[in-house]
Amino acid sequence: YIQKTSNYYSLKTNELDLVTNISADKVEDSIKLETANKIVTFLKDNLGDFPLEKLIVSNIDKRKNPIYGFNQLPEKFRPFSNEFQFEISLLKSTIYGMLESTLVINPREEKWVTDGILVYLMMDYVESYYPEMKLGGTLSEIIGLRWFHAADLKFNNQYYLGYKNMARRFIDQPLETPRDSLLKFNYNIANTYKAGLGFKYLEDYLEDETVSKSIKQFYSNYKLKPTSAKQFQTVIESLAKKNTNWFFDEFISKNDKIDFKFKSVKEKGDSLIVILKNKRENMMPVSISSIKDDKEIDKIWVDGFLDEKPIKIKNNNADKLVIDYDRNIPEVKRSNNYKNLKGILNKPLQVRLLKDVEDPSKNQTFFMPVIEFDNIYDGLTLGGKLYNKTIIAKPFIYKITPTYGFKSNALIGSASLVLNEQFRESGWYSYKIGLSGNRTSYAPELFANSFTPYVDFNYRSKDLRSNLEQTITLRSVNISRDIDVEVPLETPNYSVFNARYIYSNSNFSNSIVFKGDYELSKNFSKLSVTAFYRKLFLDNRQISLRLYAGTFLKNNTQADNGYFDFALDRPSDYLFDYGYLGRSEDEGLYSQEYITAEGGFKSVLNTRFANQWITTLNGEVSIWNWIHAYGDVGLLKNKGVNPYFAYDSGVKLSLVADYFELYF
Repeated sequence: YIQKTSNYYSLKTNELDLVTNISADKVEDSIKLETANKIVTFLKDNLGDFPLEKLIVSNIDKRKNPIYGFNQLPEKFRPFSNEFQFEISLLKSTIYGMLESTLVINPREEKWVTDGILVYLMMDYVESYYPEMKLGGTLSEIIGLRWFHAADLKFNNQYYLGYKNMARRFIDQPLETPRDSLLKFNYNIANTYKAGLGFKYLEDYLEDETVSKSIKQFYSNYKLKPTSAKQFQTVIESLAKKNTNWFFDEFISKNDKIDFKFKSVKEKGDSLIVILKNKRENMMPVSISSIKDDKEIDKIWVDGFLDEKPIKIKNNNADKLVIDYDRNIPEVKRSNNYKNLKGILNKPLQVRLLKDVEDPSKNQTFFMPVIEFDNIYDGLTLGGKLYNKTIIAKPFIYKITPTYGFKSNALIGSASLVLNEQFRESGWYSYKIGLSGNRTSYAPELFANSFTPYVDFNYRSKDLRSNLEQTITLRSVNISRDIDVEVPLETPNYSVFNARYIYSNSNFSNSIVFKGDYELSKNFSKLSVTAFYRKLFLDNRQISLRLYAGTFLKNNTQADNGYFDFALDRPSDYLFDYGYLGRSEDEGLYSQEYITAEGGFKSVLNTRFANQWITTLNGEVSIWNWIHAYGDVGLLKNKGVNPYFAYDSGVKLSLVADYFELYF
């Protein structure tokens, strides 16, 4: 390391000379040396003798492998003592330095070996010296914060949360994925954590010290020599008393999620017949524990199986059965791991104020007060939201939001149910099924109710670093509206089947989006396409083009005053997709509210709607910073008249892009 002024200092331990420049100005020198001796002694016992006399651990190593979490907050807000922060940083950097300088292993495809050893040793260290250390540090003791489940999490829970965050978002990757093919978060955090969790999973399954002995033997045999993951596997298999093929063939090589649940439990004499369900297609083992008075009284391991398997266990008058009671299996879903043997509910109901971290042992419901201003007809709304969405995404989400509009003097609100599931790694890989309902004002003293069942199918590239996405949406939008006597409509209540396809590939400099849309109702059917392209140049200037074309396949809605027609400037939004503040306004400020949709014109021209077909082209180019020039051209065709040619141009002030923009 070359620098003008050396800031390195030496910590001469009983085993080696540790040279570092990891900053710890508020930690006394004697504490630093004591900490270094503590770490080096732990690593000698758990990793083995270090073959060199000196190890350099720099701030560069620390920045490459930081301790993620609350300790990255500004210093005065960090919830850990200076001594603990120094100790954990020095521990991780020292383990990393030892492994990098002595194990010669393929860093591109077999990094999981050293990653797993690193996290495994760190977890063991914290369990040995700081078993009660909370993930939130001193924040966990603050009144108000300590009521959250997040305050109960131990320091080592961060590894499971880091992995689960990516798995729940369907963007985790196999441990054998080449490093240059990993997403940044997986490269830095998730795959490293997953490897360490896998070692803990294997240790729990083997029920002995095979993993710790294997790590020590592997390091002793192959330090300063070329080695491989296969040799690490050979060491484990030579010491293990159980079959470990599942660990290397599935957990390491593949990306199969883990998810077990109880299907049924029946008493039979002095035994319990348990039907276990493996919700994924893998052969990984699972543990079942019998719990009485909140204590584990029995535990068995079940070898891997597909689909379902009957298990006979001892009936020892337990209160409940729990899958993975010690939480060493990195399951993607732990909330279905409980079976109550002496009650109605498998898990107790828990109601908490505000969103929290998921507690799999509880049926969690959260409450949040809601104060909103959705539109000028309801005015200020006050109410509450009941929901189960946690900080990390969940497969099933519900939300109920009843509110009261002070201007409309009415009860309004919304509710939704969503199920999100992944069935493949790439291609058409996931689907989302949902129901949503809403009641809101669409004009003064007039209300609209909507009910929409839908299903989404999502596509992604095999290369998860690609931004290419495709979505197919099928939905049925059902609207019922109060009748406005001043503007009579033939169809105040209607249902529209909508099929939509979206292709997008958005990068920093280029963005491409294509959308095809088909709508079918009793009195009309229509088809439209939208194509959008944006180019960002090195000087921060940009140009964008948007093409829109739509045609009616059938249109018998003449009595509806153009409500279902194509719009040149501001759509009527009969599907209630857009969050208009004043959707029924014809004059005043709110009538000038603009959302880019359909024709995309910014000016109000003589002919605003088309009941036959429409084609428009919208363009924008940046002039300086947030000042843009725009221009629109288009053709509209109404029945019985010639096509109408339209155009406009002007200047846009993009004060907050896509949210607060002014057109002139």
